[in-house]
Amino acid sequence: MKPETLIREVRQIGYQIRVKDEDILLTWTKEGHPPAETITPLLLLLKQQKGAILEYLRGEDEIKSDEQFSLPWGESMQVNHKKRLISEGRVQRVKMAPVKIYSRLFNEEIYIVADREEMEALVSKGIKEAIYQAWEIPVLKGKNKESLGAVHQIKKLFPGSALA
Repeated sequence: MKPETLIREVRQIGYQIRVKDEDILLTWTKEGHPPAETITPLLLLLKQQKGAILEYLRGEDEIKSDEQFSLPWGESMQVNHKKRLISEGRVQRVKMAPVKIYSRLFNEEIYIVADREEMEALVSKGIKEAIYQAWEIPVLKGKNKESLGAVHQIKKLFPGSALA
């Protein structure tokens, strides 16, 4: 399993995952206990792929030069001097809110959300439209209409479903 896929699955289950020195730290963010039957195999994979996981997580903290950030006074800009601005606390990543848009491809409205937590919140409110997580959009880019249609139908039939 690719490091980014493994990290995404661990986060979707309900863990916050971060790096401290040479350690991978997991924090359970939901109520109750984590599902042992689901998380145990993923923890073994995290341990086996520790080097690649650390490298990937450290790369998440780097900011690309064209990333958008919210400045304290409410404007956004493209960041060129990324590490210095972050370390000085002068910029922060912009949190995406759920967005409802009309899809010309599917001739209906769809939702795009930042993460699984936002998806689950919409599903719990009874939203019937298909919901896509932001990370899924680039994965679907370039797929043919039949493939996109199949994914869309699955998302409508199984609210809260995500690409594997």
